[in-house]
Amino acid sequence: MQTMDKYYKLYIGLLLWMLFLYLFCCDINTDILLFCKREKINFGILIVQSITTQWMHFSIYHLMVNGIFGFLLIKKAEQFFSIKQFILFWFINMFSIGLALILFAHKGIAYAGCSGIVLSIYIVLFLEDINKKKKLKESVSEIIDSTVLLILIFLTPGSSVLMHFAGIMTGAVYFSLNKLLVNKM
Repeated sequence: MQTMDKYYKLYIGLLLWMLFLYLFCCDINTDILLFCKREKINFGILIVQSITTQWMHFSIYHLMVNGIFGFLLIKKAEQFFSIKQFILFWFINMFSIGLALILFAHKGIAYAGCSGIVLSIYIVLFLEDINKKKKLKESVSEIIDSTVLLILIFLTPGSSVLMHFAGIMTGAVYFSLNKLLVNKM
């Protein structure tokens, strides 16, 4: 129980930080924080924006949906990640999603939110559930539920397919590498 308290405290801290940014930085020049490719921009600023944009949200609703979905995953996440692995995983996601933004983002479109990271956590936990069951028949309902969830996410107007897809890929690669390394030990 004590470990789970650490996860909740960490996640609540992250949410409070994102809420602070939303409430107090939205009136400031968000061009500094939000990722948006432009014709002429300093590459250093582009790198910083690819990370800071994941802490920003377009609306309180956007922040709440990401926060609630992530909060629901915390209980399962503590079964898969140690607290250090969870923090490392969060930063790996920030950098991989940031790299995807730098390489593939469209010019003139603003990107924001941590849902790519939350979806990455979801994918790792989903793959772990599938891996534990070993039989496809036992996993059919999770596969259907996850497919519907992903379709809804990608069909939501204004949703960043790029950031979500980068999160999915990061989670899948992390899970695969983790299993490969654990099996070799």
